[in-house]
Amino acid sequence: MREKLNGRKSRAESLRSVLNDHEMLEEYIDGFNRLFTNGTTTIPKDAAAVTREFSQKLIGHFAYEEEHIFPALRAAMPSADAAQLISELREEHDDLERKAKQLSKMLSPANLNGQNVRLLRMAMEDLGNQMQRHSTKENELFPSLL
Repeated sequence: MREKLNGRKSRAESLRSVLNDHEMLEEYIDGFNRLFTNGTTTIPKDAAAVTREFSQKLIGHFAYEEEHIFPALRAAMPSADAAQLISELREEHDDLERKAKQLSKMLSPANLNGQNVRLLRMAMEDLGNQMQRHSTKENELFPSLL
């Protein structure tokens, strides 16, 4: 739960929230991997629900970072460096959000019948790998700057 201190969060609280979110999102990635263990050739029944929930949490997480962390980055870094870093992070956010939405679409009821499990697994792995790289980058970067 994200508590507010006198109506505003401190940088440390915001950073803690973001790092906790990264752990939670990585648990979803682990869950994706468990959905397709043992070489399954069918789409697990809970795959669509897990993917929708992940997408919602991911979008909320990115909005939180952009509202709370990015302004702190602007204050902590020279403006040109901050602008470049924030632009890069936003591009990664946009790409990850697009991939999460694409994965949700692949799992929509209209597409579920006849869905190629191999393609779905590859899309999940791609999203998971990119999300883990992004989280690792932020986990290393944010504490040093804030």
